[in-house]
Amino acid sequence: MQPGVTPGAILELHAGKAAGGVAPGTNGRRQWTDLSGNGNHGALSGFAWTEASGWSADRLTFDGVDDSVACPALGAVNDLTFAYEAWLQTTNKASSNHDVILEISAGRTAYSIITLYGSTLYYSIRDGTTTRSVSWYSPSLTNGALHHICGTCDGSLMRLWVDGVERGTPTTPPAVPIAPAATFIGSWATAARVFPGSIHAARAFPFALTPEQIAANYAAGLRWLSRRPSGLLVYQSGRSALSWH
Repeated sequence: MQPGVTPGAILELHAGKAAGGVAPGTNGRRQWTDLSGNGNHGALSGFAWTEASGWSADRLTFDGVDDSVACPALGAVNDLTFAYEAWLQTTNKASSNHDVILEISAGRTAYSIITLYGSTLYYSIRDGTTTRSVSWYSPSLTNGALHHICGTCDGSLMRLWVDGVERGTPTTPPAVPIAPAATFIGSWATAARVFPGSIHAARAFPFALTPEQIAANYAAGLRWLSRRPSGLLVYQSGRSALSWH
């Protein structure tokens, strides 16, 4: 395991080449391979496989029109004791939609989700009747740089983190956990609410990450990003391993 990376992810997606020769976009570029060992592979749809939409070096680029990734329900997870994180970048974001970055869904009225609305990041949970959210506004979110985002819920409080720092005001989650039916990355699996930008990595955990774990994951990601141009980095988390070129 690479030092500083929290083990135990139940979803581990990276837009790079996996150890053992598994290339991104396998099965005719229709699948994003889950490296967690749990088989939660993402089915890709809408991608044009160009520089503006599809695999490009170490990233999966969403065109903001119809690109989406759909994964299974991640097993018997409880979204009230949960965490997910991603490395992403986007520019010139001007949208009236809450464009989806990550969503654990039980349907259109029950979900746990991280979205980007203009220059405001939201982490929200809706149990079918009640919605609770943590938000943070910053133009830096759309400056084209890479950012690490993370949403956690420990059963008592929802928290939002950007680049290893807690942002927004923690809030209590709804009382009832959802029964997730699917996981979406980049969109609601419809033509609306599609994230326009690139996602380099995404993970989900069946527990809330601690502030120390989030800081360590952010630092580990920075080491990975800084070393990409100069050679090979073996990047491991739990049962996964990833080789970057």
